[in-house]
Amino acid sequence: MSAFLQQLPALIGVVIGALGSCLAAVRGDRARFRREERRDPGAWQALLERQRSGREGYCAAVREDLELPPGHPARRPVPGL
Repeated sequence: MSAFLQQLPALIGVVIGALGSCLAAVRGDRARFRREERRDPGAWQALLERQRSGREGYCAAVREDLELPPGHPARRPVPGL
């Protein structure tokens, strides 16, 4: 047990360091996103539209491959619910 207690401060330091690193990365990403959004908000709208249309095309292709009728949610019922 004493070996664990000797390593405990190092373990706590690693956990605190990992959390701090994650927090710094998230804050940096948010700041970069805000800067880019202020610089060219139209580009983000175009990207979202491209993603949306791509997703709709993909879902339509999957429904066609599975021979599902239009508007089918493509979800299987969960047994027991």
